[in-house]
Amino acid sequence: MAGTGNTIAMSTFINKDLLVGTLFCTHQIPACRDYHLLIPTLAYQLAKYSEGFAASLRDVLSIDPDIPAKKPDMQVTALLIKTWKSVIESGKMGVCTPVMIIDDLDECENVSLVLKPLISVN
Repeated sequence: MAGTGNTIAMSTFINKDLLVGTLFCTHQIPACRDYHLLIPTLAYQLAKYSEGFAASLRDVLSIDPDIPAKKPDMQVTALLIKTWKSVIESGKMGVCTPVMIIDDLDECENVSLVLKPLISVN
């Protein structure tokens, strides 16, 4: 049944305090299908979850506040990879790997432009 997997996943990760956030894509709402907003939204939710990530993200954005408007590969590098590495190196993320649930990603326009840089991350 539609939605069952998300419900199970969310309850599993919420109970273990690992759920960073959720992201819902739909073609019916323009803001929920805009691929430009995916990476900034992931970074925002990670920043809400982790004070260390938030501080590192503030540092990145203070250098270049226009990153959320740039191409997805630049967003991934600056908002996620560099920020995440900084937090990991500082030891402020903790021992658990946070989880984010992204629903209906196929409803996002041009999602391949976002997935390509995310998948190629080492």
